[in-house]
Amino acid sequence: VSVGIAFLAGFLAVFSSHLGLFFAALMGALVFAVAHVLIGGGTFLVLHYVNPSRLDGQGLMAFGRVLVSFVMFAPLAAFVAWLGGLYGQWAISWEKNNT
Repeated sequence: VSVGIAFLAGFLAVFSSHLGLFFAALMGALVFAVAHVLIGGGTFLVLHYVNPSRLDGQGLMAFGRVLVSFVMFAPLAAFVAWLGGLYGQWAISWEKNNT
């Protein structure tokens, strides 16, 4: 699901907003940051401070792992969104040529 959302974010950044491919790639990293770091990592942080026994006191360690995996996989999300941006550029050129 996240891959499709990243692709769509890149596509919409180029097709609707007429931004470049760089911004399309940034949209993919942003989508991944919200989904992965804010929601997933934020859950670990909240549980660490609200109910630390539930995670056996390892909430901060789990949040650190989320940050490490974000650094590892953000380029992949950016690449998928960049592909969406390329598709958006193709759609714009196709629309100009066929109208």
